[in-house]
Amino acid sequence: MFRKYAVVGMGLFFSLALFSGIAFGAPRSLEEIQVSGTIRIAVADQSWGLFRIWDGDQLKGFEVDLCNAIAESLGVTVEYKAVPWGQGEEGSITGALGKGIWKDWDIIASGATITKERQEVVNFADWTFNAGQILVVRKDSGIKTAEDAGGKKIGAQENTSSLEVIGLRLTGAEAVPFEIVEEGFQALLEGSIQGFVIDAPLAVQQAKLHPEILNVVERPLTRERLGLVLPKDCDPELLEKVSAVVIEKRKDLYNKWFE
Repeated sequence: MFRKYAVVGMGLFFSLALFSGIAFGAPRSLEEIQVSGTIRIAVADQSWGLFRIWDGDQLKGFEVDLCNAIAESLGVTVEYKAVPWGQGEEGSITGALGKGIWKDWDIIASGATITKERQEVVNFADWTFNAGQILVVRKDSGIKTAEDAGGKKIGAQENTSSLEVIGLRLTGAEAVPFEIVEEGFQALLEGSIQGFVIDAPLAVQQAKLHPEILNVVERPLTRERLGLVLPKDCDPELLEKVSAVVIEKRKDLYNKWFE
């Protein structure tokens, strides 16, 4: 089922679709995308900070603006496909990132961390965002540094690098996985967990929204970069053009959304 709408002032026409579950074979070349007149972008079906914001059928955010710019540079329109983050199954974001299972998408834009393991099964365009994992905690948790997390319940979204970081950087902490970020932050606000590991921009955003309850442990647990994802056997010319737009636009879009 397709839901269509116009984006005012962008000169682009969008259609949003729930994933159909039908594979499309080999990745499309740049020429095939341009001939079709549409580039297909998979985005996770839940909001994720300022990177993607779902408001009903409307979609906006840092990565959305970036994909709009890519489409404009290629002279095509954008078809956004809402896809579950998933648990590594076919038709999910994690299925593509972890196993290279690719569906009818040309690009994935879902705040994906660039890792060596993922680069074995997918391609990343040039990095979009300098990030890192941060621990955001309840002020009454007694956690002032990462070393204080031992024996505490620390949440993270399942099937993400955030969850892996708990075992690697927070010795003795009990990792509590959540299907979506919003559930984890709700648990943190309610007090059923004492901390949550997430990419730095989202941690800071949540702490600002709830300053009476939450605090950010200042020292990052990791330093990472996020990127747009393409199939492992994608057209090199497409990858090059996507990277060129990312390099051109990422600073201005950072200033727009995060400054």
